[in-house]
Amino acid sequence: MDNPYSPPQADVVAIDSSNSMNNFKRFSAWWVFLLTTFTFGIYTVYWFYTRSQTINDVHHHRVPEVAMWGSIILFVTNTAFSFVPGGSFANQNLFALVTSIAYLFFILWWIFAVRNRLQEMIDENGGADYRLGPVMTFFFQNIYLQYKINEQIDRQTQSIPAQSAIQESAG
Repeated sequence: MDNPYSPPQADVVAIDSSNSMNNFKRFSAWWVFLLTTFTFGIYTVYWFYTRSQTINDVHHHRVPEVAMWGSIILFVTNTAFSFVPGGSFANQNLFALVTSIAYLFFILWWIFAVRNRLQEMIDENGGADYRLGPVMTFFFQNIYLQYKINEQIDRQTQSIPAQSAIQESAG
């Protein structure tokens, strides 16, 4: 350590792209529900942003940046706009309606882009018989998707000891 010419010592964390569901952290769906409720939806945007970044790091089919940033900007705009007192400018109701419809479009695009990428990742990891429901995704969004991510993580951790036992008996 006293040698200024020695290479730096650091732990390098490699992203496991061979089994990409391992890159997600197991987090209780109940906590997702509570955080979403108590933050008035802010956690939903955060949840989708962090999961989109993880997907984009490990998967070849990226979540569209336009959907992410359009949703975030419109969410902030609508939230800020809700604090503007009524009648501050003439077309306030029209502006609120247009931004709300645009936000709905972008957030649904983002939600289903994340869902589709997760489904592709599950299919690539041998879960071709495992489906993420579009209706459940529409109604329960990040809560449902976190629940399904947790199921996949549990399913993979249960299959790892079985695979290692088979390899030990063969060797």
